[in-house]
Amino acid sequence: MAWHIGAQKNGLGMAMLFGGYLKDEDEPSYKMMPSQMNTVAGQQPLLWVNENGERFVNEEVVYNFSLAGNALYTQSNVFSILDQAVIDRMINKGNFMGLGIYVRRGQKMDKLQEELDQAIAAKKSFIFKADTISDLARQMGVPEDKLQATITRYNDFADKGTDDDFGKDPQYLQKVTTGPFYGFKLNVGAFCTMGGLKVSPANEVLDNNYLPIKGLYAAGNDASGLVGDTYGPNMPGTCVGYAFYSGRNAAHNINEYLKK
Repeated sequence: MAWHIGAQKNGLGMAMLFGGYLKDEDEPSYKMMPSQMNTVAGQQPLLWVNENGERFVNEEVVYNFSLAGNALYTQSNVFSILDQAVIDRMINKGNFMGLGIYVRRGQKMDKLQEELDQAIAAKKSFIFKADTISDLARQMGVPEDKLQATITRYNDFADKGTDDDFGKDPQYLQKVTTGPFYGFKLNVGAFCTMGGLKVSPANEVLDNNYLPIKGLYAAGNDASGLVGDTYGPNMPGTCVGYAFYSGRNAAHNINEYLKK
């Protein structure tokens, strides 16, 4: 809306992506965040395949949301593959990787099987369950022969403790052998807008001549304030400080504007 009335575009050089999340068409995305199924499906350094049924990355990228988002973004479709053995392992011993404040790293996934069963019963579009790898491939729409070859090769790596393709840590080479098998379609997420509007120190939105548009103010990431085209993945939450400051600063200056 601000661009429509002449606001200057600014800081649009990147998309702030993160990866490995389930999308439920029936619910807003935020409701999936505390789900154990969501964490297990997309946040574990286990096995990802693309639309061709092939691995394309060292799945340890899950430990850096920027790398995970970039990896997912390079593929047309991405699926996480889990067998019942690794699911049981995470239920009884704990996950490999948590999800922020929602699910702790190493937490036992005590609600996981119930969430999986409910999603399957509801025929959610993001989850697939099969007794064989061939059937799983058909459900996901990937080539059966390619997926079977990928899993066979992956299991061989697990047996010898060496990932010859991507060098993944052997502890994450968990074999896919015990049915039923689950596939999850993963989505690329975006934390927030990065840039968008050029603002003055008073958080006034500027036009293309760097002049304030009277009465229009912007705050937070929309105001291109703190980080421009970069957000430090090693410092999660750093945008919050500028959000607090710029919101207060904008409100103060709006008040002064209204007095005049």
